[in-house]
Amino acid sequence: MNSLWIGIIRIGRIFAYHLTWWLVAVCAILVIILGTLAFEEKSGSGNSLSTSIYLALQLFTLKSGAIDGDVSIMFEIARWLGVGVVFGALLKGFFTAFGNRAEAVIVRGLTDHTIICGAGKRGRKLAFDLLRDECFVVLVDPQEDLDKLIDHHLYPRLFLVNADATDVDILAQVNVIACKQMFIVGPSDGVNLNIVSETVAAHEWKDRASRMYCYIHLDSEVLFNLVVDGTPAGHVMEMRLFNKNTKE
Repeated sequence: MNSLWIGIIRIGRIFAYHLTWWLVAVCAILVIILGTLAFEEKSGSGNSLSTSIYLALQLFTLKSGAIDGDVSIMFEIARWLGVGVVFGALLKGFFTAFGNRAEAVIVRGLTDHTIICGAGKRGRKLAFDLLRDECFVVLVDPQEDLDKLIDHHLYPRLFLVNADATDVDILAQVNVIACKQMFIVGPSDGVNLNIVSETVAAHEWKDRASRMYCYIHLDSEVLFNLVVDGTPAGHVMEMRLFNKNTKE
């Protein structure tokens, strides 16, 4: 994914998450006030107040902004702010409505990315460590407030998937068969082992371009050895035990 797509993702997230409707409304009111005052000033006593307000409202349709002769700085601000409000509202609406769908399509097309299953303290710290290395990171976790745990809007290489990684269909959606590495740091050994099982299932009848590294957090090294030697996981992936001293 090149810098153009990264820039598009960043702009889309700014409009979807950081440009609030309150800001759009305040700017719109400011356009009406400044526009009304500017038209009053321009016409002298020739226009009624209602006419000036009506002309100010037309600034949003780009119809009443064309005036011959010199105009005041107040009028310049009003008409250009009106243009900004219109296009800002359109982009805000578009990215709010379709932003998540667009990001889901982007995630499906990622290759050589890193998947992290689990958004606890360990998973979040790992995600930011990888982002510093300019990796594309897909963080999967079923927590409803996932987007509140991480302000991912500022990180165009980070994608949040609010879903359960023990579902093979979800693993297919994050393109697990094309990822470079996977970290499984869920809340318990049982959950982590289920994710490993579903990851193996996602690779059935699929050919990988390169072998994937799978780092799994398990409390027992004996259990890890059983997974590697006694299940297909060790044949499908390059398994590694991932036990860092980071508490959930």
